[in-house]
Amino acid sequence: MTPSPLILSDTDFLPLVGNAASIVGAIDVLERATRLLADGAVRQDELEDRTTGAGGPVNLMQIRFAAADDLAAGYQVFAEDASGDAPTLPNARFVTLLHAQTRQLVAVMGYQTLAPLRVSATAGLACRYLAPQGATTLAMIGSGLQARAQIPGILAEVPTLKQVLVYSPTVAHREAFAAEVSATLGIAVSAVDSVQQAVADADIVDVASSGYQHAIELEWVKPGALVMPIGTRQMPASVLQGHRILSTTWEHLRAREPYRTAIRERRFTREQTLGELTDVVAGRLAPRSSPEDTLVFELGRINIWDVAICHWAYLWAVAGGIGRPFSLA
Repeated sequence: MTPSPLILSDTDFLPLVGNAASIVGAIDVLERATRLLADGAVRQDELEDRTTGAGGPVNLMQIRFAAADDLAAGYQVFAEDASGDAPTLPNARFVTLLHAQTRQLVAVMGYQTLAPLRVSATAGLACRYLAPQGATTLAMIGSGLQARAQIPGILAEVPTLKQVLVYSPTVAHREAFAAEVSATLGIAVSAVDSVQQAVADADIVDVASSGYQHAIELEWVKPGALVMPIGTRQMPASVLQGHRILSTTWEHLRAREPYRTAIRERRFTREQTLGELTDVVAGRLAPRSSPEDTLVFELGRINIWDVAICHWAYLWAVAGGIGRPFSLA
């Protein structure tokens, strides 16, 4: 018999934050979800709606659905106000989790706490398969929430890292980031004065800038590095010429610049990419043919990752007696 569904708040999941074991567990569940996606066992879709009230602000809602019969099913509701700043809207980001086979309601879950954990696990999964062997230096371009979320997952999968070099345009922001991350994660973090200084000797370059223009030039990056942009306009047009480009999915790549315009103008095709992360995780694709190959991984989101993280967190909550049961019967 399916147990009563649970209400799980963002506060319920706080014990998972900053927990090294939790990060590894989250990476493992994303890896499992990615293998199911590679096997064609995942179904996912999205719906988007905007308010149309005359003279009022235009609010956006996205419903992101995913299901894998051997893992989990559910959908995320993600609402944004007119400024695009979701945290200003309480109760605007949550996941409804369903039983994978019966589709009975399992839980209604806050997602504000779990989202950074998923982001961290995504970076960790990428590094599990794509980071150069023996990497010692991480360059972090950006010092905001996304940058903070990425580093724990990377550290979990690259234990050889010895230092992080961070650059963002505001001196106070990058210095505060360096002090905070050094204290909380126990790795040497230094604020530097330019992007070039950050990436010149970096084995992994994580581009988490919030800017709308590209953040780096690829000639600044040393051969063999892994470059992971997570924003929509982080890479220069030169990335289209001869680089080994790997994407979360081709559809995700089509939504990013400079790829989107080049694809629309038929200057760039799927055959010019190396492939998708699912191909690497499934063992169908080797990301490098030589240690000198620089790899650009356009890190995005897959709906099944959000649902899989929530299912994993739900099981953790059930085991700990966390959550408030309810019934619609």
